[in-house]
This record gives sequence, structure tokens and C-alpha cells, in this order.
Amino acid sequence: MLSRVDEVNTYEYIYSDKEVSLMLKEYFDVMDISEDQKKKRESVAKEIRESLLFLFALVSTANEYGYLDKDFVLQKFREKFANVLLDNTSRNEYIDRYFTNITQNIVDNTISNFSGDKDYWVSDERAIIIAENEANSIENYNELEDAIENGYTMKEWRAELDNRTRKDHRKINGTKIPIDEYFQFDDCEMLYAHDVVNGTERQNANCRCSCHYS
Repeated sequence: MLSRVDEVNTYEYIYSDKEVSLMLKEYFDVMDISEDQKKKRESVAKEIRESLLFLFALVSTANEYGYLDKDFVLQKFREKFANVLLDNTSRNEYIDRYFTNITQNIVDNTISNFSGDKDYWVSDERAIIIAENEANSIENYNELEDAIENGYTMKEWRAELDNRTRKDHRKINGTKIPIDEYFQFDDCEMLYAHDVVNGTERQNANCRCSCHYS
């Protein structure tokens, strides 16, 4: 069941742990990755969701009191999201760029759209969607780094070939390239599936593709 979060005045309902697990499982289960990789993504997504619910509560409460300071909100959200990253990946220049870009983007979108549709922009539904996407970003990056460290030299794009798959991703499904090269698209190039640092929203939003290494 869904429960009201009156104490933070978030205008939205929070899914139960069981419901969240089922939603994440449904999303990651179709991906062409191992069961361990799916479970890891589910775990990371749950951590990301918690940081997003904190952000949404902060935005809602600040707006309720008539003092919505974007810089303050961004600072506090970055403190929360940084802990998720430190728990799940190693800090380097690439991760710093990812961290800066994704936190700025999430806060900007939340605050700029909040006044128009409170029910969605601070909803658990949105938190879960973002968490699914960013868990893929973080874990796909980790898998690339692990492959390089273990001496793999090639990578292959694996798309989920159903009615939700982008034409661009269907087109390069099965493409193998050297591990340090980029997959090429009309609007960007990416090191791996869901590479949000180099890619575009058009290629990354709700992408369920993965890379396999050899």
C-alpha cells in the first residue's frame, strides 16, 4: 500500500519497500546481464531513490515556507548523492563530471518544473525512474572499468530487442569495437550504454542496453 508523507508536505505518496523491489526487478530483469549484475543495480537504485526522496522533501518543504534557494538545495542534494557514489564506485575525473552534471540537471529540472506539476516532479514514481537510469549509468561504468583492469580488449553493444528499443540502439546491437573506442550515434558518441557524460538524453533516457566484454 501507499502511505502519505505528511511530515514533509511532499504532495505525493511513497511506495512500500516490496513495491519498489518489484518495480526495479521488472525494469532490470529484461536486461542482458547476469543475475548478480541485476541485483547490484537494484541495490544501487534503492540508494539513489533515497537521496532523491530527500531532495524532493527538501524542495517541497522549502517551497512551503516560501524560501526555495536553489544553491542550498543543490549543496544538500550533492552531499547525499556523493555518499551513494562513494559507496558504489571510485572517484576520478570521469565520475566527478558525471556527479556535477547529473546533480545539477536533477535539481534544475525539479525546481523549474515543480510549480507546474508538484504531484509528478517530487513523486516517488519520478524518483524510481531516475534511480533506475542512474543505477545503469554507475554500474555500466563500473563494468567497463573492471573489464579494462582485467585485460579485456573488446566490447559489444547488447540491446533489448522489444518494442521499447530505440532504432539507433537496435541498429548497433551486436557491434564490437575496441574497449577504448566510442560507439557512434548521429547525435553523440558513447563509451558504453547509458554513458550520460558523453551521450545525450535522446540516447540514454530509460535505456536498458548493456555492454559485454571479451
